[in-house]
Amino acid sequence: MFPSRHFPPLVLCAALMLGGCAAATTGHPLGLSAAEWHRMSETEQVAAREKQLEIERREAIRDAEEKHRNTIERDFEQQRLARVYRLNRYGHVVSCRLGGGEARFGANWRALKTQDFRLAIGEVRELTLFRGDGRADFKALWARLGEPATRLDLCAAKPAGSDTACQRIEAPARDFRRGWARDVDLPLKIRDARLVCRY
Repeated sequence: MFPSRHFPPLVLCAALMLGGCAAATTGHPLGLSAAEWHRMSETEQVAAREKQLEIERREAIRDAEEKHRNTIERDFEQQRLARVYRLNRYGHVVSCRLGGGEARFGANWRALKTQDFRLAIGEVRELTLFRGDGRADFKALWARLGEPATRLDLCAAKPAGSDTACQRIEAPARDFRRGWARDVDLPLKIRDARLVCRY
């Protein structure tokens, strides 16, 4: 540990919390200022560099592990969805049609082209909206099918957890079997549209 006369404990604590980010900002290990750095002995500077390298090593390991975990989860979800679509069991895949009404393209509301899409149970999918004249907008709408597949959300942004920017549609399985229709309105995204879905 550094002598307190050169490297106060409060500075050390703050530096350890700041870690590699601080080093990149100040140009010195552990977020030390130029004045603090130059007051340190050569031995203390070597120790500070070693501590900085250790922090960066741990951060690199943590980032790599998180990236690996995310890749595994994404691959697993893709395989799950492929299997659900391939088996196409009753009640596990919903076919929908969205049309009528208008969608917001830039600053203007324009007629929405009717489009069909499918959703597997538990799937979250980004939908591309098309204008009535066929021109594509940015991918501005998200659809999510719940588990069990009797709840469907249309969202203005990618849904995560409890979302207020979604319109939730719930219907019993018998309605999904016969097919149901609902009006769809999402502020600043889509209005007066009609969504029809069935198993």
